Amino acid sequence: MRKFKKTVACLLMATTVLGAATLAYAGSETLNGGGASWHGGIDDGTIYSYVDDEAEDGVRYKVTVWCKSDDGLKTEVTGTTNGVREKGRVKATRAATDKSWFEVNRCGYKNFSCVAAR
Repeated sequence: MRKFKKTVACLLMATTVLGAATLAYAGSETLNGGGASWHGGIDDGTIYSYVDDEAEDGVRYKVTVWCKSDDGLKTEVTGTTNGVREKGRVKATRAATDKSWFEVNRCGYKNFSCVAAR
């Protein structure tokens, strides 16, 4: 009985570890008190990361968005929002891969700043 419990526990742990490495995560975050937002995730085999200006308040945002596939290839796009929502979007995309069981596809943003009023 003890050997059976250990075997079941090991199988459950292995399934959890391998399953977590292949799951697709999506996220979003509100920036600058609701003036901008970041969205990222995987959709139809494509990793995406983008920042939108959410309000017509005259503020522009400079940001670098990035996507990294599990095989280590990375795409970075640095830009400034020049409109509201999709019109002013700063976006990076990369094809998602499933080559590594221990590394996941990732996306995010960095160097977010307010640059000037329009």
